[in-house]
Amino acid sequence: MGTNISEDNRSPGFENEKKVAHQESLGIWLRKERLKKGLNLQEIADGTCIHIATLRALEEDDDSRMPAEVFTRGFLRLYAEYIGIDPGDILKRYDRTKQELSQNVTDDQAASSKRKSSCRFFSIVFRRKFFAVLVLLGLVALGLLFYYASLPVLK
Repeated sequence: MGTNISEDNRSPGFENEKKVAHQESLGIWLRKERLKKGLNLQEIADGTCIHIATLRALEEDDDSRMPAEVFTRGFLRLYAEYIGIDPGDILKRYDRTKQELSQNVTDDQAASSKRKSSCRFFSIVFRRKFFAVLVLLGLVALGLLFYYASLPVLK
């Protein structure tokens, strides 16, 4: 009867729990694992000598606040060892995340480069026309200057 109660309390998507866990970000997963162990960020910062802002950036998936990748990988390894998780698993997750992000960036860059190339074309055409108009205006101004300079002075 005890097993039936626990089975009844499962969420409807229990079978897909592994799939959902795979889809959550590395930072969210790290935070969940840390909280399971009952640790706060300050304890990890003290134990690993990783600045607490860097730990927050790891858990918030904020690459803009992270140092070079080699340091990030080292921080992930230290974090994992401190909370008792296999560092290899975290690094594999990190590599997968980076690979997915680079694939998305590559797709975005391809679309963006098409837009930029058309913008670049119009920019070049506009610059050429603008320069031609300036040269033409300069020649007209120079012609007018010579014309008025050659007129006799009236007394």
